Amino acid sequence: MSPISALFGSRAFLLLLLDVVLGAVSYFVAKYAAPSVVEDVKYLIAVFQPVLVVVIGKMGYEDVNKAKLATHERIARMTADSDLEIAQTTGQRPYPPQA
Repeated sequence: MSPISALFGSRAFLLLLLDVVLGAVSYFVAKYAAPSVVEDVKYLIAVFQPVLVVVIGKMGYEDVNKAKLATHERIARMTADSDLEIAQTTGQRPYPPQA
């Protein structure tokens, strides 16, 4: 997967783009629309923008936890493979029974 397709496949990046679009819309609405419409649009953006920021942060937090879990699983597999290889070369059982 190319970095660009991975970027556009990211939910957090797409929400970030949505936030940028909302910011651009607010700029142009403020520039060209009637003052009453401007206030309504500004209010809606002020309501939705913090929600988007929290959702993006939560996605980032989840992604970090997934990466940590994958790392721990990979280390556990490597350790188990290493223990098995040592046991095969020394002729010992990989995990002696607990008394």
